[in-house]
Amino acid sequence: MIQITREERFNEKYNFYKNEINEKYSDLYNFINFEYKINDSGKIYGIITVRHKICGEIFSRNAATWKNNKKCLICTLDRSVSLLHASMCYYGKQTYPESKFEYNIGFKGDNGGTSKYDLFIPKYLGKDTLFEFQSRFHDYKTDLDKRKKSFAENSGYNFISIDSRSISPIDAVYNYYKIKVSEKDIQENFLFKKKHDMEAVQSLLDENLTVKEISKITKISENVIYHNMCVGNFVLKENRKEVLYGKCPVIQLTLSGEYMREFDSGWSVYKELGFKVDSCVAGLTRHAHGYLFIKKEDYECGNYKIPKKVRLFNKI
Repeated sequence: MIQITREERFNEKYNFYKNEINEKYSDLYNFINFEYKINDSGKIYGIITVRHKICGEIFSRNAATWKNNKKCLICTLDRSVSLLHASMCYYGKQTYPESKFEYNIGFKGDNGGTSKYDLFIPKYLGKDTLFEFQSRFHDYKTDLDKRKKSFAENSGYNFISIDSRSISPIDAVYNYYKIKVSEKDIQENFLFKKKHDMEAVQSLLDENLTVKEISKITKISENVIYHNMCVGNFVLKENRKEVLYGKCPVIQLTLSGEYMREFDSGWSVYKELGFKVDSCVAGLTRHAHGYLFIKKEDYECGNYKIPKKVRLFNKI
């Protein structure tokens, strides 16, 4: 068996990735570097750094996942984040060329792993600034967001948090960068980089398919579909919200079938009582948390059954 030193192993890997990028991806990337790093658990892993020829962005990727994750951070913004997030990063990079995405300053999340900040702009209004872009997906992790803000400020950074529900991408770009953009600019930069078949989307919406189902069929990002719905580019049926979110009146009964009260949706049950009843409403389970929850229309027409036997478990 031929043994090789660590230095020889490193040189072998370095040359392998350098040749692969220069030969297979020469039309897209310039190879910059390959290096080894050590993660929080002490494991050694390789990092590839490249420059995207189309937009000039320099970014790094884990060598082990390079083949499946070699997309440029700037050019794929509209594929993975909200329009507010994409717009602020895109125009932030234009205004402040030294800006960085997914910026790591050493903050650890709940599981002990690294949690990066969405956007870093050096010397923004005279001070190094970190931006975080919030959405409904952050509602369940407010404690983490507070710790993340505190860590940034204690590390000497200015911290700005922006919620996509409280400001439009157009207003945010103007407020923070003093750049005037239009709805057409947003569409051209983020929504219509590829030609989207919006007629097909409208047809599927008419058939009451969900946005997730339509996205899988048309290969169009859910963000693109939702944005076009918000700006009125689609004609939506009166019951579209009910179809999209499964919203319908829900009746709560005792296990013996006695009427208790009515909720306007399963989400209202969750907000008020603190537990989810979707499977019970859909008929997948016979009861939930010691009660029956059924659709109002099923209750009114008697299309439900009172279980003869139930098994209850006490929560610890």
